[in-house]
Amino acid sequence: MAKAEKLVGENRRDAIINWLSENPSPITGSELARLSGVSRQIIVQDISILKAKNHEIFATSQGYMLLPKPVSNTVTQILACRHDLSNTREELYILVDHGLCVRDVIVEHSLYGELTASLMIRTRADADKFYEQISQSGAQLLSTLTAGVHLHTVEAEQRSHIEQATNALRQAGILLEEND
Repeated sequence: MAKAEKLVGENRRDAIINWLSENPSPITGSELARLSGVSRQIIVQDISILKAKNHEIFATSQGYMLLPKPVSNTVTQILACRHDLSNTREELYILVDHGLCVRDVIVEHSLYGELTASLMIRTRADADKFYEQISQSGAQLLSTLTAGVHLHTVEAEQRSHIEQATNALRQAGILLEEND
């Protein structure tokens, strides 16, 4: 992605959509700002405008992405988990090692109801980057609000991948089950 001269308004927003559609990995707001020659705050506003125009852009901890078009044979499922920070990397590794994409994390908040954060973690490298961001920022996991209980929406090409990952989470003591 080459740096564009300072782009204005609709041209800049069109460029943002093009950059996001050409790149399967998230792009940070700072990188989009550099590419378009404007401040990060302008990019945040542009993203809001694009979302209001029904562009399926979402923010992950690694940056902005266009929501991938679902593959017709993709299977999704919600998994209930419970663990503390020390098991976060293990949980994510189990999921991605079984071919799953961890789309989000969901917790139930007593005041706000369901809180969902996009993750889009597909590889160990994505999991490592997420874990590094936790360590560097000092931020807390959403699951600290719920004593470690959280949900993940996962997707895979085959239901058997989800079943194998579920069994591995169970063996690791991470899967939340009825008898817990």
